[in-house]
Amino acid sequence: MGAKVMLKDKRPKLFWTSCATHTINLMVEAVAKLKHFGSTITKAKEMTTFLYAHHTTLALMRSYTKKRDIVGPGVTRFAWAFLTFQSLDAKRKQLKEMCCSDTWEGCKHTRQRKGRWLMPQ
Repeated sequence: MGAKVMLKDKRPKLFWTSCATHTINLMVEAVAKLKHFGSTITKAKEMTTFLYAHHTTLALMRSYTKKRDIVGPGVTRFAWAFLTFQSLDAKRKQLKEMCCSDTWEGCKHTRQRKGRWLMPQ
């Protein structure tokens, strides 16, 4: 905001408005830092990282979600969590079916410690 002060000093009649996108991103960042959302955001990150880390799990996920990714490119860092939640919610049924499939249970990556928590109980 230093530029704002400098411009206001030099041109007092200049109208200044903040970038709406940046303001919304800051608001979303503040909400994401709330204690209530912390564990959920962590689980979503762990799940997406796990699915995208192995070509086997990624191919399986894409086969169940009709080649739809969970997170698209170009997502801002603050909005990532909420857009991921929206995407995970939209694909909830397909992801549950995937985790209950024989292919999922037979995948070596899903039997490792990081993959076991995704298995249905």
